Amino acid sequence: LPAKNGHLLIKLVRSSDEWLVDDVEAHNHREKDHTGSVRRQADAVNAVNTFLTAYGAEDHDSLKQLTTTAFYMDSLKLADLSIIQLPSPTNVPDEFDIRAYENKLTVMIPAGREIVRLDLEERKSEFTKADIAAGTPPVSEQYESRFLVRDVTLYERASRRQNSLSSVFTAPTRASFFLKALSERDHI
Repeated sequence: LPAKNGHLLIKLVRSSDEWLVDDVEAHNHREKDHTGSVRRQADAVNAVNTFLTAYGAEDHDSLKQLTTTAFYMDSLKLADLSIIQLPSPTNVPDEFDIRAYENKLTVMIPAGREIVRLDLEERKSEFTKADIAAGTPPVSEQYESRFLVRDVTLYERASRRQNSLSSVFTAPTRASFFLKALSERDHI
């Protein structure tokens, strides 16, 4: 449907003898990267919510499923998650921001003196042409989140300092390696 600065896409599906709205997406001609459809944004918010719940519960099994392999293995796997407190999904802020960059979304959540930025990566789709034609996703698609958390960055508003969650968790280990090498006068 045409709109003032672009167009509105409405996806309709036929169920029995009725047409139902399945998804809605607004395109603005002036914006290059938009966040996508309402369903895509809802999937992103759901992924963030699920991640924050698992992080708050220190549920490593769930975190492994909700994050990229690199982020989990390099940052979260051995981390003491109680060191950094992330926002609780039960305390939803009045406003948050979702931004799109190619196949990635960034969600910015205000959290007191900080802004928490979660970078999401769209999971590679397992859909085949036959699945799409049949209208049924593969079993794995029905239960897995559409997005994986790729990184988390904490911005302090006052100082404008930023720290990635990865660096916070890996800094003590790196420092201990450095101190050991320094004490052994190991220059390599």
